[in-house]
Amino acid sequence: MGNHNSFNLNHKEQLHSARINSLNKDPTLGMLPMEKLGKLLIQKSLEEDSINGIGCGVFKRYLFPQYPEMARKLFAFLVTSSGGPASSHVISYSNFKTQTERLLSVLADDRQVLMYVTMYADGKEEIDQDQFRDLLIAVYKLAMDHYPEGPQSCRYIFKTVQAVVDSAFHKKLTLKVGYLTNWILQHCPRLIVLLHRYIVHILSTGYRSVIEKCPYSKPNVSIYIFIFK
Repeated sequence: MGNHNSFNLNHKEQLHSARINSLNKDPTLGMLPMEKLGKLLIQKSLEEDSINGIGCGVFKRYLFPQYPEMARKLFAFLVTSSGGPASSHVISYSNFKTQTERLLSVLADDRQVLMYVTMYADGKEEIDQDQFRDLLIAVYKLAMDHYPEGPQSCRYIFKTVQAVVDSAFHKKLTLKVGYLTNWILQHCPRLIVLLHRYIVHILSTGYRSVIEKCPYSKPNVSIYIFIFK
């Protein structure tokens, strides 16, 4: 009986010591994914760019190295959603955590589409043809880069994208963000799904790449889906 109690006590002490050692090796152990990511990005921003807070450069390099323009727009959206200017290259840990957790929450389809159209409209009430074209190209590139059989390309992509732009804009130079959101929901409702899933995936697991001190590589699972009906 005494030996059994002694064994349990020693076992608990060993587990406690192992946890303390793990915490010393990784101070983010026990944190939620977004907490980990935020703390690690702050550390990298200070080490590499001498920035207090989370810098846009580190955000792009470690999470979205293949898609820097998309990363820039996403970062600006996080900044403006927390009340900062779109031109800011820094976001605080608390604002980053709040906005990314909101992005990761379950959003209705119309909210998702509105969010990304607003993001590519640089937070304005209207979006022009070039901005919508950039959104379409970003989704296309993302889909083709993660095709099950490997990266693909299409020689007619620019004609296809322009046809979509022409169909949405009807020769107008700009559209209201709300109008384009409704148009997408009606004519290509799955357009934003891939983009949103990819960003959620990267934000949820990106802390691993920061810990490994290397930019994030492609996910090891295919996230390709058909975009248009």
